[in-house]
Amino acid sequence: MCRLFGLLCEAPVNLSCKQVTGFPADIDVEDAVPDMPPEADGWGIGFYRNRGSFLFKKASRNSRIQRITNISEVISSRIFISHLRHATVGDRKEANTHPFRWGNWLFAHLGTISHFRKIRSRILRILPPAYKKQIHGNTDSEHLFYLYLSMLRGEGGIKKGQIPLAAAVEGLERFGKILEEFRRDAEIQESSVLNFLISNGTYLLALRCEHPLFYISHEEGTTEEVRFFSPATCLEYEIVRYDPSNKMVIVASEKLTASPNWREVPDKYILAVDSAQGINIIPWLPDKV
Repeated sequence: MCRLFGLLCEAPVNLSCKQVTGFPADIDVEDAVPDMPPEADGWGIGFYRNRGSFLFKKASRNSRIQRITNISEVISSRIFISHLRHATVGDRKEANTHPFRWGNWLFAHLGTISHFRKIRSRILRILPPAYKKQIHGNTDSEHLFYLYLSMLRGEGGIKKGQIPLAAAVEGLERFGKILEEFRRDAEIQESSVLNFLISNGTYLLALRCEHPLFYISHEEGTTEEVRFFSPATCLEYEIVRYDPSNKMVIVASEKLTASPNWREVPDKYILAVDSAQGINIIPWLPDKV
């Protein structure tokens, strides 16, 4: 299991991310437990600059994660996707560490595909060769990423992220139907956990399936917040040189402040955040996948 954090702003911000050694006394989070996080298998952050996507990530235990999180203080971007990994499928190595990137797309996944070995062969059977050769690790997550991209064929310039938001949502719906077909064909009864964040540098998509996912927007009061703390991982995010007029939307695996304005994404729904920070919540699939 792992943790997700996504941020989309009207104007670029500097986002500081660091792993603290205990629960910060000046951050009030409901039901927070001041314990050190479980040992992680990697950490990464994806962002955009000059119309291109970039990554910092490291497959390592917590002591080394502290070093890379300090790098994020110099990053300025309108969109960030951050991920802390606790491996369930795949070795601890950089090729298996999130986020994943292809062209202008960034992708991070929280969860596990049930009976992935059965599903993997079915995914590879339908993936175009150009996508198959991009898979460098052995996680279910990376396979899901390229399966999703393959659902966008015929919709525009995929690698450059030139896909309209509506088409990206439709691709996510086709992706879900394919996974459901695979599950039934393989006679798998258990549900998979499929929370992810996807971006093309213009918009942010989030999917919730079988695990909590929350969001807060400028309309719900993020203008009062500059620091966000995860009690489950002891990761602290801070917006540096904060401008209250800068509209933003934050998506996370848990509520990161005590604000009453966090909203929970319904299970098996898509959260679509457009370039103007507009929010749309769309049904995904009624059945388990």
